[in-house]
Amino acid sequence: MSYEIKRLCADDMADLAAMLNISFTGDPNSRHFEDGLPKMWVADDEHMSHNIALIEDGEIAAVTGMYPYEVSVAGKVLRFATVGNIAVLPKHRGKGYMQLLVETAMRDLVEQNIDVSRLGGLRSRYEVYGYEPSGTNYTVLLTERNAKEAEAREGGKAVAFTRVAPTDTAALNFIRGLYEQNLIHVKRGSDRDLYATLCAWSHIPYLAVCDGQPIGYLCATKDGTAIAEHKGITAKDNAAMLYQWVLQSPADHVRFAMYPWDHALCGILSRVCEALTADAATHFKVLNWDRMVEAALTLKAAVLPIPDGRLLLGVADYGTLEMVKEGDTVCVNRCEDAADITLDKLTATRFLFGPLPPQLVAELPEEKAQLITAWFPLPLSWNGQDRV
Repeated sequence: MSYEIKRLCADDMADLAAMLNISFTGDPNSRHFEDGLPKMWVADDEHMSHNIALIEDGEIAAVTGMYPYEVSVAGKVLRFATVGNIAVLPKHRGKGYMQLLVETAMRDLVEQNIDVSRLGGLRSRYEVYGYEPSGTNYTVLLTERNAKEAEAREGGKAVAFTRVAPTDTAALNFIRGLYEQNLIHVKRGSDRDLYATLCAWSHIPYLAVCDGQPIGYLCATKDGTAIAEHKGITAKDNAAMLYQWVLQSPADHVRFAMYPWDHALCGILSRVCEALTADAATHFKVLNWDRMVEAALTLKAAVLPIPDGRLLLGVADYGTLEMVKEGDTVCVNRCEDAADITLDKLTATRFLFGPLPPQLVAELPEEKAQLITAWFPLPLSWNGQDRV
């Protein structure tokens, strides 16, 4: 058996699309991936080089994507990367090719100095590589009745929804500016990449307009029952937009996510919605713990008064994190001091980022318990539109 592992280039794009579609749908022409992830399908070496392929007998037998991008967390820019689109052709399964490619991607994460990686998939398959379900997204069910009752109490707005075209520069500039006000957001690149991200997995972007002026935007499924992304100029605008979406949609309900750092919107909609669940945001693998924890603790301190203090967290096979919050300053560094508590990497990920509170993840040292429960979990979230 002979094979080679290589990064793909522009000439490989059609073969990659066919291979992924066969692996996931059985049909090389299904367009599942081209329509689902339009951001990745650009026939140039830069976009295709994010895909690591194993070539056997001249064809792509297996592939893994490693897609880096920048993420702003409370104004601190970190290097994230999704590892995904992991596929092996049916006739090549059972040969260990997936493991070879994922191990290659893990080395690339280190070589490219990625701070945090994420993926989706089976926990038992990927925890061996350091990925753990963590962070928090709130999944909200809003019904027509909820919306009517909320508008009766709060007063409604007449909101119209206008579909956004890929050439509508003014709308895209408005959306970009609004989106980048989120305390956690991905740097989405060009207008082409921004629009492709809004449309991922066949979502449709709309501007929400009131009295002739845009007040927000959302990206919804064709049947209107799920919203992948939404943002209003204010939390009240956001809520009004969602109420009107439900009331104008053929469906009598909608599901969408809220994030733990968006206190104003959570406060409004938790009073209104029919159901709300807290779920792990995605599978995270933290590589540069000091940078990620400092950014997330800064975010927590920006949205919630938390006490000053110092905590030493030992992370197995990494070292001790010294976390200090004093006044308006948050600082996290590696140090040689003895830890107040030591955890393995998977447990440390859940301990720091939730969704469960830390006392349900590990036994807390008594002298640090109040500080730990005040600080954690940190408000890490994820929007599934940003998969590549």
